Amino acid sequence: MVVQQANQSSFEQEVLSSRQPVICLFWTGYCSACKQTHATISNMEKRLGDSARFWSVNVEEHPEIGDAAGILVVPTIIVFRNGRPTARVFGKLPEDELFQTIEEAIIS
Repeated sequence: MVVQQANQSSFEQEVLSSRQPVICLFWTGYCSACKQTHATISNMEKRLGDSARFWSVNVEEHPEIGDAAGILVVPTIIVFRNGRPTARVFGKLPEDELFQTIEEAIIS
């Protein structure tokens, strides 16, 4: 699987309307921490399999989504459950710490 890129319609349909937990990475193309976090999210997708869905939003290309989600810094990861944010992670974290935070958010 590959982390899918969201646009306005796919974000509403696939992230906000999903019954399954969704991990969404908000990023920009110029951010090196974002690129590293994207790689971490890709590894996490392999580890978690079907227990969550994975999407990303380039806030340069889709600022309206970033604004609606309250994105102030990148990278930001938001875990959505039933269309509502249940956990937020700001900045780059070590992979194990990020995995533990996200796993707790999708299980609880």
